[in-house]
Amino acid sequence: MGMRESLFNEIWDIDRSAKLIHDRSTIGIPMEEDPALNQSQKRILIASLLSLLTLQTLFLSGETIIPIYVNDNHKTLGTSEVALIMVFTEVSGLLAGPLIGYLLEKYGRKNAYAIGFAAIVIGTTILGLTSFLRNDIAYLVVAIICRAIQGFGDQLI
Repeated sequence: MGMRESLFNEIWDIDRSAKLIHDRSTIGIPMEEDPALNQSQKRILIASLLSLLTLQTLFLSGETIIPIYVNDNHKTLGTSEVALIMVFTEVSGLLAGPLIGYLLEKYGRKNAYAIGFAAIVIGTTILGLTSFLRNDIAYLVVAIICRAIQGFGDQLI
């Protein structure tokens, strides 16, 4: 066989094996599992995905509620104060960026996820409790602090 025919046969074999793998996976024939992905890694992946889902549910619901809540309950706060509350999550995440690498090295990735998860839950819970504050300035200060805590936790995750 010539070089050209040999190359054609190799390409044909690769294409045929890729099609076979694709066909086997689409008709439900179980394929061999990757030995590198063991049970503990699967559990970590599932736990991480579930925690991210939970965090985004907590985190993003606040972003849609805050402007409406402030408009209805804190009449002296304007759109610039609402914008300040909303942007502080991103600002604190930006400022915490250099610290995050240090925390990841010092405490490890799993512990950093746990700290980030706890920070977002604590920040969101306290932000929810600010509904009992009637003073507009007190609400503004506490809401900014809570959003900063959320931003720090978001960067850890």
